[in-house]
Amino acid sequence: MYRILKAGSESCWQTSESNAVDIATVADKSDGRPRVDQLYQLILSVPVQSVTTNSVDTISVTADDSNIAKKFYFGSGVDLKKTYVSVQLTTDARDQGWADEPDQGLWSWFEIAIFKSKSAPAKGSVLHSDSIKKDSTGNTLTWLSHRVALSSEYTEQTGPVFGKDHELWKNIETGDIVGVLACAQYASWECDVRSGSLKFLELVANVNA
Repeated sequence: MYRILKAGSESCWQTSESNAVDIATVADKSDGRPRVDQLYQLILSVPVQSVTTNSVDTISVTADDSNIAKKFYFGSGVDLKKTYVSVQLTTDARDQGWADEPDQGLWSWFEIAIFKSKSAPAKGSVLHSDSIKKDSTGNTLTWLSHRVALSSEYTEQTGPVFGKDHELWKNIETGDIVGVLACAQYASWECDVRSGSLKFLELVANVNA
């Protein structure tokens, strides 16, 4: 049996053993919801548009020791009158091109973080955790996008999609800035970036207007 729950009620559309569809009430759970394995996944096809913020400025971050070195690269303001679907970072960057112990990990990377508009740092400035926005429990709102490939050549890399269900969107307000951080850790590790782009997907409203 599979069910589609009607929002705000205990009613649902469900399939019977003969695959007929009928309306029933959810009475088998105390919280009034079907089990997750009984729910359909509905995929809604809606028009979206891509809006990209680019930077072709170059910055470089070099770590001196085990302390993480971070610099603000660029960012984009957020207008919650728009309906965002996702954001994704692409960079063209390199590290120092060598490592004494390459099997111990890659220690140059990029993060996506949230800043309040009035506290947004200048491009290329060294960052401290207190400049990044925090959630209601005091956690710093920054997330790993991707690590830089071990190479002396610039390499274009694209990080994961930060979709609508990601914590980023649950903690953002109109006027906040989605920013890109260039990071490095451990002596001589470097994050040298020459371009980057933040691609936002937005739902398109009034497509017939």
